[in-house]
Amino acid sequence: MRPELSIVVCVYDTEESYLKECLGSIVRSDLSDYEIVIADDGSHKDYSALLAAFPAVRYLKLEHRGLSAARVAGAQSAEGKYIAFADSDDKVSFSYYSRLLEAMRRGRDVAVGGWACLTENSIYRFSLDGTMRKPRVLTENVYDFFFERAGREHSRYVAWNKMFAADLLKGAVGEMKACLPDFPLGYAEDVLLSHFALRRANSLEVVQGGWYFYRLHGGQMVRADTAEKLADNLRCACFVFDEIEKSPLGERRAKALRAWRALLAKDFCARAEKVSPELLREAEAFGHGRAARRGFVSTVHALFPDNLFEYDELLHEIAVQGGGTLSGGGCAYFEQELARLQKERGITAERVKRDGVFSVPAPKISLKNRLRHNKALCVAADVLFPPGGRARERLKLLW
Repeated sequence: MRPELSIVVCVYDTEESYLKECLGSIVRSDLSDYEIVIADDGSHKDYSALLAAFPAVRYLKLEHRGLSAARVAGAQSAEGKYIAFADSDDKVSFSYYSRLLEAMRRGRDVAVGGWACLTENSIYRFSLDGTMRKPRVLTENVYDFFFERAGREHSRYVAWNKMFAADLLKGAVGEMKACLPDFPLGYAEDVLLSHFALRRANSLEVVQGGWYFYRLHGGQMVRADTAEKLADNLRCACFVFDEIEKSPLGERRAKALRAWRALLAKDFCARAEKVSPELLREAEAFGHGRAARRGFVSTVHALFPDNLFEYDELLHEIAVQGGGTLSGGGCAYFEQELARLQKERGITAERVKRDGVFSVPAPKISLKNRLRHNKALCVAADVLFPPGGRARERLKLLW
């Protein structure tokens, strides 16, 4: 029977601990009708023992042809009505995919979710870009969403924070497959994919609530800290942006794309000066001789330590449960969740988390005061429950 959702996870020699966390976060989410497609781009590692613990996984062993080819193969193999991507070293929060699914069930072609950075010391941070400030629905000129902010907001062009209607995505990856170069395309490949997909889309919804956690670590393709990696990234970026420029964009989109190239050229030039001055001229040429004066613009806020998933689950439950249970100042689910945290993870009411912001409140404190005085929960509620919604109205009783 066809699953409702396929989640494609592309793998190439990913650290097993990262992949295990990635798959574990998907499995523990509130999904019920889904499959996980592992598109292995010719890894040297054997993941059979790890994957055996995840029965929802379907494994594709591919020749090493780059991330773009693996993404295409995974999407073409996906059987779901909707398709999403997750990088093999990232994680998702409990309600992330279910929130995107809600939008897709309303007939959208594409749903876009919020995201956060996951650093090595397990502190989550998110960039408050334009896609995360408020819900948004587009039913015309969807392609313009890709060019807005001219590359300054990741949410608009990456693949990992989006869910697609399967027919639309399969058409897009078909176009992408037809134009792939004869070298592995691993950098900026999701820019090309989003270009093909959003060009086809007739509707798009920006969803509030839930997070995709993009892990920051030294082994990432985007970290061009050697001359070899920088040269490869430049070659990939040139191919991707040249390919997009072949499309009939119109002057406004073409202008945005030129500004985008100039912005990326600034980053390439800065890296070239550090790792390979010989590549500086090539980096400048990528931007057509222009370099942006300003870099990425984003507002960064601290989020949660490593038990964010449990509290995301808690707030999700508060949002969907029936009326009346919150107004009395008590919440059975909260008590159960706190007890589980204390039992399973050794988290006590006295333990203050290492970032100095978050603590597990003592059971004797009312739910109203737990939310009011716990900065982390207040931030979560503000992001999860936009103004005007029923959940926000119920939470006002506690605030």
